[in-house]
Amino acid sequence: MILPSTATKNNGWCALCRRKETWAEDDAQREAARAKTPSSPFPQMLKEYPSAPYEKWSEASHARWIDAGHTFGTHLMKYVRDKALQTLPEDTPETTKQAVAEATRVSLGAMMALLDGVYRCDVGSHHTIEYALMARVKDNSGSHIEEIELSPDGDGLGMGFTGWWQNEFWRNKQ
Repeated sequence: MILPSTATKNNGWCALCRRKETWAEDDAQREAARAKTPSSPFPQMLKEYPSAPYEKWSEASHARWIDAGHTFGTHLMKYVRDKALQTLPEDTPETTKQAVAEATRVSLGAMMALLDGVYRCDVGSHHTIEYALMARVKDNSGSHIEEIELSPDGDGLGMGFTGWWQNEFWRNKQ
């Protein structure tokens, strides 16, 4: 069962849309949508991924988080997804490619859910643990410029991941 972390952290209010959570209804709607969604096709690996220069990131806090999130997404697709999929030999049958791509997509999606705090991660019977993903921006000399927590209290890496898998990153930021 998926346990929503934002409901417990925010007294039942969603950090993303600022509305009272209706988890049972939302879970049912998500499961129905997943059942209708066909398996993801083998993703197109890009030769060059888009990158929004740090200087062009938004000044608004939430939009800046999204800029940092998309930066993470481009690196996740380039350095994790594509590296995994490039291990397939050229003569791999199409059905095997599809199965490997789907397994990769599901694994990375589950990782985003873990980082978002979707799962209740027990550490014994009296404690839980959550994992944080931080983006640290440095200048060319290695000095820290800014730090942004992408998870678990961000906008939802899982939401971004759906677009990142399809190579949807920024629009008009490059």
